[in-house]
Amino acid sequence: MVSVKYKRPKDAVYPTADGKLSIHFESAEDSSGPVFGMALSLKQTASAVLRFRKPLALKDLIAQYKLLEDLLLMLTGSDHTLDWPWIAAGKIAQYRLYFPKPGSKAASPPPKAHECITNFMQLRERFGEIWSDWKKKREAFGPGFYLYLGTRRGVRLYIENRFISLVFGLEAFHRRKYPPTGETKLDEKIKRIVAQVSLAKDQKWLADVLERAKDQPPLGQRLYETLREVPLGLDETRLRSFCEVCGKLRNDISHFGGQRHNETPYNDFILDLESKGQALATLYQALLLYEIGIDARIIKAWMFDGFGSLPIKYHFVKAHLLDKSLLDPQQ
Repeated sequence: MVSVKYKRPKDAVYPTADGKLSIHFESAEDSSGPVFGMALSLKQTASAVLRFRKPLALKDLIAQYKLLEDLLLMLTGSDHTLDWPWIAAGKIAQYRLYFPKPGSKAASPPPKAHECITNFMQLRERFGEIWSDWKKKREAFGPGFYLYLGTRRGVRLYIENRFISLVFGLEAFHRRKYPPTGETKLDEKIKRIVAQVSLAKDQKWLADVLERAKDQPPLGQRLYETLREVPLGLDETRLRSFCEVCGKLRNDISHFGGQRHNETPYNDFILDLESKGQALATLYQALLLYEIGIDARIIKAWMFDGFGSLPIKYHFVKAHLLDKSLLDPQQ
């Protein structure tokens, strides 16, 4: 005789500002096979249920669904898409909601447990806060979140385009996170210079030119100020150098279509840009995870010790963020 005992986990319920999020667990067994066979499989599944205090229009329901799908993309590291959602109209009627969305299940299969960045057991106590923070931060940072997600969901981009989108996103994140505070001495100086010009149209032109000229610290410094907030234990000098190089590459691609000077063959340039882009994407994802409340220890375990850490460390070494000795099998 084969005996199996299973205890279904309690549903997890999280109150939110606009309603509540519930994670409901179910199990299904399969004893199919030959008569008197000894095979039995037991599968546990979980489903998310969003309830709202006020009825929502279809477009708002779709927006909430996409928010949840994007959060799972971030937490699993997979571009796997969710099933089409069911919506309730009243207490009895339910309908399947279909709408256009990027990605496909065929292009990105469901991630296995060991492939995910984290799991529900690690986050269960705080998952409601993470969900609420995710929605708030998406709204507050706007393109600082969207531009990273725009490089995911199975969307294929040219290497230069993906790299620029990542840098633009981090630049937008920095602008929202560290907005200018008050009028600076440089602002006062610009006003004095502009006031010395007699023609109004020349004043307007000069004010616009000088405003762009004083535009914040250099891009590399802004990237460094943004990415250093995540306590990953990376060498500060290496991280600063990496950010400065990324800033220079973004400027070269934006203003010169690639290399400012044809110093290396284009293929070598692209291969180098690919590694830097992969490293930058990983740091960007770590930044967003940390921003919504994922513990730095979980993020570091994913990047340096987890199942998928080898490709991450490889690109970090190629981008000079880590020493190449870390890839030495003798270490």
